[in-house]
Amino acid sequence: MCTTCYDSPELSLREIKDIIDQTAEWGCEVLNPLGGEPFMRADLEQILRYSVQKGFYVSLTTNGTLISPSRAKYLAEIPSDRLHFNFSLDGNQQSNDLIRGQGS
Repeated sequence: MCTTCYDSPELSLREIKDIIDQTAEWGCEVLNPLGGEPFMRADLEQILRYSVQKGFYVSLTTNGTLISPSRAKYLAEIPSDRLHFNFSLDGNQQSNDLIRGQGS
C-alpha cells in the first residue's frame, strides 16, 4: 500500500547513520522515517536504535505485518519513551484483511 514517487536505490546503513549524525548536530530531536513499509529494511532495528542513542525521539508508521517475534524482542529493548509506533489500517477488518492479508 505504501509507495514512493521515485525509483532510486536505498541509502546504505552508513549513509543513514551519517544523516542521523548531521541532523543531530543541527539540534533536531524527532526522526520520522518516511517511505514505503519501513520494516522492509532488514537493518531497521539498527537504524532505530542508533537514532535513539543519538538523542532522537522516533515516530514510525508501519502496517505491522513484518514485525516478527524476534524483531519485537529487539524493539522492546529500545526505551519506550523514545520510540513511538503508528499502525496504519485500511478500513474495517474485512477491507483491511483483503489488502493486508487474513487476520492482519
